[in-house]
Order: sequence, then structure tokens, then C-alpha cells
Amino acid sequence: MNIKNEDVVPLANKLLTYYAVDGTVIATFDSTLGATWLTAFNAEIGVVTLLENPETISEDMVAFTKTCLDNMELMPAKFVTLKYMLKKCIKAGSITDSLGSFLITQMNKAIYKKDFEKLKFYYVTAKALIDVAANTAALIAAGYTAAQISAIDTLYTNAKTANTSYASSQTARVTLVPLNNTQTKKLKGMCSDFINGGHACFSDPLIPTKKKLYVGTSVMKLIRPTPAKKMKNKKVPKTAHKIAKTNPVLRDTNKFKNNGKDILYILRSNSKVGPYTGGLAILPGQEIDLKTTAIPGSGKYIIIYNLSTNYDGLMGFLTIKGA
Repeated sequence: MNIKNEDVVPLANKLLTYYAVDGTVIATFDSTLGATWLTAFNAEIGVVTLLENPETISEDMVAFTKTCLDNMELMPAKFVTLKYMLKKCIKAGSITDSLGSFLITQMNKAIYKKDFEKLKFYYVTAKALIDVAANTAALIAAGYTAAQISAIDTLYTNAKTANTSYASSQTARVTLVPLNNTQTKKLKGMCSDFINGGHACFSDPLIPTKKKLYVGTSVMKLIRPTPAKKMKNKKVPKTAHKIAKTNPVLRDTNKFKNNGKDILYILRSNSKVGPYTGGLAILPGQEIDLKTTAIPGSGKYIIIYNLSTNYDGLMGFLTIKGA
């Protein structure tokens, strides 16, 4: 029985409603599914319900990445002013270090490549040089304020914090997934045990209405209904035909919708190319539901025919299996 992780708690809760009705009978049939099992089952549901979802961590990681990159991308504009002031100070002789020593080009390249680790390597070196008392004093004297120096450092710190949070979340996710899977697998096993026990219990003596409840696919449909199939378009070229269905089942319902610009025909035939034994017309925009037996004519093929010489046909078609 294939149970998705996101379905295991809803499935378990649904089985609790089954247990409330049939638990005593099933426990009589199999004593391992009695009160002790039920207590353990409830406890396991509680554990799995409280597990942190790895998808939530992944969403956090996306947010941390965005925050890191957003702050990094604001730094180059500030480096323009810093570089200008450094040149000014170096030219005046108030800063004796070379412009290249401040690694502005390297930091910009790291930001362009979205590489925080390289930015971190260069920024720590550059900031240490800026923080030399004489250099800081020279920049401030030239008109580059302490607030401007602090603004660059704030952007870097924000990016660093987000990057650190990303790394921590990545570690947490790697650790969490196997732990979650182990715990969830245990609850899946308990669900399967109860379903199998119920199925066997009501097989002999046979109680059909009960037995059919204790089938994995039957229970799963109650918590995750099979999504309705969508109608698909079949393109029918001008003055040509397209086979919609071969060997149609008489009890099935066939949905047709003319999504084209001209009349289309639904025909029956024993051959792919005719002769046609009967049929009906569908106007542009018209939608009809017909059981196979309601389509005029007979034959192993349901065919869509387009007589138009001006437009290709577009027929929406869907078969719904009959009971």
C-alpha cells in the first residue's frame, strides 16, 4: 500500500473512525489490534502530527537566499562612493595603502557571481584596512562619514546573517528528513496493519459491505479523491477525420465540446475511414454528454469528422467510465 507522507495523518485519523465502529470485532479476530495497539496508534499520530515539515524549511531557505542576495546587490552602489573617496585620500597622501588593497573590484565580482563566501573573504580584509584608525580618520576628513562606513557594514552583516541561517536550515533539513521518514514509516505500517486486519476479519465469515471498506485504495479515496480528468482537445484538420475512441464501452459516458469555429460531426463506424453507420452534429461552442449507446449508429470506432474547408476542428473529448 503506497501512502504519501502528507497523507499518513489524514489516513490515520480516518482509520480511527473505522476503529470506533469495528475495533472490538477486529480486536477479537486479532488480539494485537486491541486497546494497547490503539493507544500506541494514537500516540504515533500525535508524534507525526508535530513533525516539522521539510518543505517549510525549504521555503525558509529560499527566503534567506533572497535576503542575502538583496543585501549584497545594494553594496556595489556604495562601493562607488567609497572608491572615489579612497582615490581622493590616496592622491592627497592621507592614505598610504594602494587602491587595490581595498579589494573593491574583487568584492564587486563576487557580488556579480552571487558568491557570498568570496565576498566574505574579501570584505573581511577590506574592512580591516578601512578600520585602521588613520584610514578611517582620513576618509571622514575627506567627507566620507562614519554613517556611510556603517551602512556598508550593515548590508554585509545582513547578508552574512541570512547566509548563516541558510546553512543552518540546510543542515536541519538534511537531519530532519530521515528522522521524519523513520517516524512516518512507523505510522504507515500501523495503518497498513489495521487495514489488512480488517480486510481479513470480514473475509471469513464474509461481510462484503465491511470487507470492501478495508482496502487501501478505498480508504485513500476518502482522504484524497481521485482528481477529475480534464477534457483534452483533439485537432481535426479541414475535411478530415480523427478517431476519438476505439472499442468504446457501452456503459461509458462520452463528453464532447466543439471548441472550433465550424460544425463537427460525431460518427460511428466499423472502419477508420467509413462507411459511417450514423452520427450527429455538434455546433461551435456546444457541449454534450452521451453514453456510447446514445451515439447514433454502431461500430468499433467513434470518429470526429470535420467537413469545413475553412477551419481546422477542435473537439474537446473525455470518456467517463460507467458504473
